[in-house]
Amino acid sequence: MVRNTLLAASLLLAFNAATFVLAHGYVSDLIIDGKAWKGYSPYFDRGDEVTGGPPPDRIAFSLDDNGPIYDPMDANITCNYNPVPGAPKLVAPARAGADITITWTAWPNNHMGSTFTYLAHCGSLGCRSPTVNIHKLKWFKIHQDGLRADGTWFTPEFIENNSTLTVTLPKTIRDGEYIVRHEQLSLHAVLDPEYGAEFYPSCFQISVTGGGKAEPEGVLFPGAYRLDDPGVMFDPYNRTKGDVYPYPGPPLFVDA
Repeated sequence: MVRNTLLAASLLLAFNAATFVLAHGYVSDLIIDGKAWKGYSPYFDRGDEVTGGPPPDRIAFSLDDNGPIYDPMDANITCNYNPVPGAPKLVAPARAGADITITWTAWPNNHMGSTFTYLAHCGSLGCRSPTVNIHKLKWFKIHQDGLRADGTWFTPEFIENNSTLTVTLPKTIRDGEYIVRHEQLSLHAVLDPEYGAEFYPSCFQISVTGGGKAEPEGVLFPGAYRLDDPGVMFDPYNRTKGDVYPYPGPPLFVDA
C-alpha cells in the first residue's frame, strides 16, 4: 500500500513537472526574407551535453530552458539566459522591408498578454565582434501587439495560427548587422505574488541590405521596463469595456 502510494505520488510529481515545462515556450523556427532558419533549442542544441555531438551553428542566441524572466531589471531580460557565451555563429541576410515569420513552440492557452519586437544595430564590426555588449546596445521597437481595439487579445489568434506571427522589417533603417529581440509578455499571473508578469525574450542576428539612412534612437535592456509599469501590471482578465492597453517600453519606430 505504501509502495503504491509512493509510486502514485512520484507519477503526480513527474506529471506536474512536465506540465510546468510545457506551459512555457521559445522560438523554434524562423523564416527571414523567405529563407527558413531554426531557432535555438535548449534541449537539443547544447552539443555534447545532450546529443553527444557538436552543437549546431545557429543565428539565435542560446537558451537555458523554456522558462520566463520575472524581473525586468535582470540582465537576462535582454536576450534571456545564455548558457553558451558569446554571439551565435551565423547571421541571416534580410532585405530592408522584408518579412520575418516567427514560430514558437505551442503557446499555452492561458498565457494571455502582449508581444514586441526590437532591433539593435551592432556597429561597423558586426554582431559577432567581441566588442559588442548586448546590454549596451540601443534597442528600438518595430512591432507590438496585445489588447486590440475590439477588446480581444492577440494571443488566441497567435495560438490558432500555430503560435506563429509575422513582423516586417523597416524599409528606411541603415544597412548593417542587427540583433532582433523578439518577446512575449505573459500577463496571466500578474496578480500572483509568487510569479507576476512573465517575460520571454529571444534574440537572433540578421544582416540588413537595401535600407535607408534611419538610425533610430533606442533604449537599454535592462532599463526599458519596470515591474510597476502599467503595461506590465495589467490584468488581462478583469477589465472594463474600452480599456486601452498601455504598451511598456518605447513608442514604435515610425518607418517613414
